[in-house]
Amino acid sequence: MATLDSLSTITRIQVPLGRGEFDEREFHAMPSFMKFMQEVLPTLQQGVLGAEETPRQQMDTVLRKWNAGKPMRQGRMFSTLRPTREAVWEMKTADLRIFGWLYRPRVFVAAFAGFADDYKKQGGQPPKESYGAARNRVQWLRERLDLDPPLFVSGDYDALV
Repeated sequence: MATLDSLSTITRIQVPLGRGEFDEREFHAMPSFMKFMQEVLPTLQQGVLGAEETPRQQMDTVLRKWNAGKPMRQGRMFSTLRPTREAVWEMKTADLRIFGWLYRPRVFVAAFAGFADDYKKQGGQPPKESYGAARNRVQWLRERLDLDPPLFVSGDYDALV
């Protein structure tokens, strides 16, 4: 058994913060999330919402907000997937969906990410990706890590985030 920091497959992502800002939360990533960052994110164009920022800029913004401890609006930027007892979280931007869990309060582990448009109905067609499948994939990935229990925390939003 191990802690999150001792697993070689987990990468802690730190980003440059502004003057007077400090790392108040931690963002860790599994290999599938790192692959998305390196191979998929640079190729993404804006989605159907037509956001002002590119997906790459949106990722940068959400990582800075998270790490600096800035407010993450419940539901709009950060929410649990149902059923909530599974403690799987979704971090959102206009064009991105980041799926993972809170290992400890203020410590997020990103299992994988995807393009938001793939999780939305478009033109009468069903979504390409399912939130239920995303939840199940996070659970499956989390359970395969050799982590000391508990594998995740749950509880009051304000205490966790």
